[in-house]
Amino acid sequence: MIPPPLNHAMKQFPEHKNILETHYRKNESFRSLCKDFRDCAMAVEYWCKSARDNKHSHELCQEYKVLLAELKDEITKWLVK
Repeated sequence: MIPPPLNHAMKQFPEHKNILETHYRKNESFRSLCKDFRDCAMAVEYWCKSARDNKHSHELCQEYKVLLAELKDEITKWLVK
């Protein structure tokens, strides 16, 4: 069974499944990065959907989108190591 954080990364980078799995298995920092990436994606989904319900939702949605892009860039750097 593939851990949910790794599965999420594999969905975002399907052409790199093998290297993602190798890094995930061997490196705690990479596992943490994948977990943060998945958690942030879930936060984007939550805050962007609730934008009408809370005056701060739109702002939080945008902040999490920026963070998600940064985490995606970090994962991309691992793929070219």
